[in-house]
Amino acid sequence: MRIALVSDTHLGFAHRTEREGDAFTQFKQAAEMIGRLQPDLVLHPGDFFDEKIPLQETWHEAFEILSMFYKAPASEVKITQYQREGHSTPFLFHGIPVVAIAGTHEYRGRDYKNALQVLQSAGFLACLHASSVEVRKGEEHVVIQGLSGVPEKHARDALVAWNPVPQKGAHNLLVLHQSIEEFLPVDDDMTATIGLKDLPSGFDLCIDGHLHWTSVTDLPQGGSLLVVGSTVLTQAKNLESKKPKGFYIYDTQTRALDFHEIPVQRRLFYHKFSFKNASAEEVLQAVEEAIGQDLKTPLELKPIIRLKLTGTLSTGLSAADVSVESLRDKYAEKALFSLSKHFSMESFKHRMEELRELQKERASVAKIGMALLERNLAQTGFNNAFDVQRVFDLLADKDLDIVIKVLGEMPVGEGLDGAEPKSGVGGV
Repeated sequence: MRIALVSDTHLGFAHRTEREGDAFTQFKQAAEMIGRLQPDLVLHPGDFFDEKIPLQETWHEAFEILSMFYKAPASEVKITQYQREGHSTPFLFHGIPVVAIAGTHEYRGRDYKNALQVLQSAGFLACLHASSVEVRKGEEHVVIQGLSGVPEKHARDALVAWNPVPQKGAHNLLVLHQSIEEFLPVDDDMTATIGLKDLPSGFDLCIDGHLHWTSVTDLPQGGSLLVVGSTVLTQAKNLESKKPKGFYIYDTQTRALDFHEIPVQRRLFYHKFSFKNASAEEVLQAVEEAIGQDLKTPLELKPIIRLKLTGTLSTGLSAADVSVESLRDKYAEKALFSLSKHFSMESFKHRMEELRELQKERASVAKIGMALLERNLAQTGFNNAFDVQRVFDLLADKDLDIVIKVLGEMPVGEGLDGAEPKSGVGGV
């Protein structure tokens, strides 16, 4: 049996933006290719839609794509859907059948119907949640068990409570839509409660949606885990920049997984810069050089250039002083930009230390200035004719009018031994 695996299509993504059509056009390309390959079944591991309550325009896109499977030549498979209560019902379909689970974007509480349940009611697909479908083609027998996406903090508990068990004598597939601990980058803000060790044993292939980059991993408990990846860029993560978007065809007899790349797709360039005491000019130069390299080869669609700036800046500079936005405006006709600036607080701490040192130096300079003033006055036969500290403080505060008044109140010749003031003293 040949099964098409396509995931995280996110219909409705980026509504009313320049990227509004990406999810639809790229999913449609995948659907057209799947139709030509004529698999026995299409399996979708969640996030069919981007919103839990799709717009009417998004529903229109969904019906247009699903109709491509609905109108395809009839598949030879027979499908029975098993509900959680243990009762089975036949899944009536036309063309190539579609089996799916809801993703986290479609998640709604038990008191509400999610968007995929609506599509199931219309006969477009079979939606699984802690339930399964049995698929037969001739003598071949495949059982697909699926758990729709749940909030990550409850994912492991939900999996344990469901406790799926592979069926003897069948080719067993397990479908989830959750984060996996081992696959999350260290600097990623996503969370996970399920690890590879938590996946049940005995399944020929575990299939996971949710993560938008593709990977295949052998499991220590047997079988493999396939992360299908998405058909559209939504998260702009580093791993997505390394692999193209597409879908898989899985052969249950040979266990071969063949990846098929979507022909026209928006490309992602990901750059993470780490600066040390950099000037604004150095940051802008490094960023512009990277942009220039990205845009060397003409692309059919504007690429997304993800810029992540970290590190420290020169003394006195803050993130606001680095106007990368000017480059975004400069290349607006050639690329779309995603920008984050997270310069370390070390630069701020460094500046605070400098301020403290300057404060100390200022006190030291004040002492030196006072000593010089007293020494120069001593050379005039000053004899403490006025309060030197008071005059010095007034000079430091630039209160010149008061200084002149204080000096003007001195008796003529007092403290100066009748001599004329020396240059630089009486003219203070």
